[in-house]
Amino acid sequence: MEAGLRPYRMQPTDIGELTSRVVDKMENQFSQSQFRVEVDLESGLPGVMADADAAEQALENLLGNALKYSGDSRDIAVHVSHCGAHVCVSVSDRGVGIPRREQKRIFRKFYRVTSELGGGPQGCGLGLAIVDHTMRGHGGFVGVESEPDRGSTFTLHFPVSTNAVARGALVPSVTR
Repeated sequence: MEAGLRPYRMQPTDIGELTSRVVDKMENQFSQSQFRVEVDLESGLPGVMADADAAEQALENLLGNALKYSGDSRDIAVHVSHCGAHVCVSVSDRGVGIPRREQKRIFRKFYRVTSELGGGPQGCGLGLAIVDHTMRGHGGFVGVESEPDRGSTFTLHFPVSTNAVARGALVPSVTR
């Protein structure tokens, strides 16, 4: 990705539909671990230009992290909304959380939060670096709000496109 060998294929994309597709694809993982995933899709979302495969991978990484770091909580919330010049996809858990001093570093390649918080799950430290790179490649960004022992919310910010067709269908909230 960094070498530019994986170009993004930007196309008009309905981020709400993409989010529902990713959550549906991960349903077995959620049910096997006895997670309840609540998806709230705002109606009338504007379209964005996105590489659907890359956007799906970014969202899967965030949902996978929510599964790994939720601790005893079995609730994950996904919220898709129009926020200013962006369509935002937020993934929230009530898990171990991330100390403020670590929050800027978590998007670096191979960086892992100290094990005092997340003693169990392990990884190579590339997931959030990929998410960050993907969002920058889309002209957007990823944000994090977190507090130890209270959980985390990661939000993908996709720029609204004047070229993408607005998706005005009313989509009800879905609880899984």
